[in-house]
Amino acid sequence: MITVIKALAPNAASDRPFHVTRTEMTGFREYAEGFTSDAFRQYEINDIEDEWQTVQDYQTELRMMEAELVIAYPNQWARYTTKDTTNQENEASLRDMAHQDRNQIDTAIGIRGGSNYVSGQSACWVGPTSFEEEDAVTFLVLPLTIRFDEDVS
Repeated sequence: MITVIKALAPNAASDRPFHVTRTEMTGFREYAEGFTSDAFRQYEINDIEDEWQTVQDYQTELRMMEAELVIAYPNQWARYTTKDTTNQENEASLRDMAHQDRNQIDTAIGIRGGSNYVSGQSACWVGPTSFEEEDAVTFLVLPLTIRFDEDVS
């Protein structure tokens, strides 16, 4: 899933593709707030809950996993519009770009992206989008539900 998102060529601001962030020392959100110039389209996938399902046979188990995909968009308005506009219009441009990215990600790894699933994966649902607004960065948060078969033999 990480590889598929990294391979996407965004429709808007395509010179800055998606880039996974692995922050061992600090949390992702703190990193993005501290390094806003590098934070544009940085993302992280967090496991939230992992459920074991019933055994399908003696070799595989059906599993469901809840995860969260978080993408950073710095509140640097020149990235999202070239016009001399108000902050409200700039924020709308940021959200428009984030929604375009969300739709592209949903097409790649969501229910329509079945051809990109890893071996054993049977579904990935992208839930309702939310925004978390901080002082320097706005985060697009996408809840994911992933269903897959795990080899238990």
